[in-house]
Amino acid sequence: MAGRRLRLLAAGGVLVLLGLAFTRHAWPRRRPTYWGFGCLAVAELGTVLVGLNPENETLRIHLLGALNIPAANTALLLLGLATLTWRRGIGLLSLVLGIVGWLGLPLGILLLVASGHGGGAAERVALYPVFIWTIVVGAAYLRVAGRPVGAAAAGDRTGRRPVRSPVS
Repeated sequence: MAGRRLRLLAAGGVLVLLGLAFTRHAWPRRRPTYWGFGCLAVAELGTVLVGLNPENETLRIHLLGALNIPAANTALLLLGLATLTWRRGIGLLSLVLGIVGWLGLPLGILLLVASGHGGGAAERVALYPVFIWTIVVGAAYLRVAGRPVGAAAAGDRTGRRPVRSPVS
């Protein structure tokens, strides 16, 4: 059962990498975007490593892949900064989730020192924000990408041409 879940995790990492490649045109062309994409690509490669190398079988490779957690949360912060002025909602969500993810890392160390366990819970606090972000941004992209060019956005009374991307 655990092996199947880890393979799904690896597949998810590959899908996020594909999503980055296919949606790169929709992101603002700014330095934090490029760095954020780089961090997210490293994070997802780490996710693939974690998924293909269970902790109880190949600990060193699994731990190398576990660098996906700080890389992913750094990516959220950078992408939040890059999109804050264009798509405030996505930018704020990215920043908040990145901060929550970074706070989960020391929480794990504190739980392990104080109680001898709890690392798994803290790992989830550090990693789940990235999953939430991926789902929300992906859904926003799909919602906007399905509109024909020139269609008015819901509630858009400015008469401006809508943007075809949730993040640009």
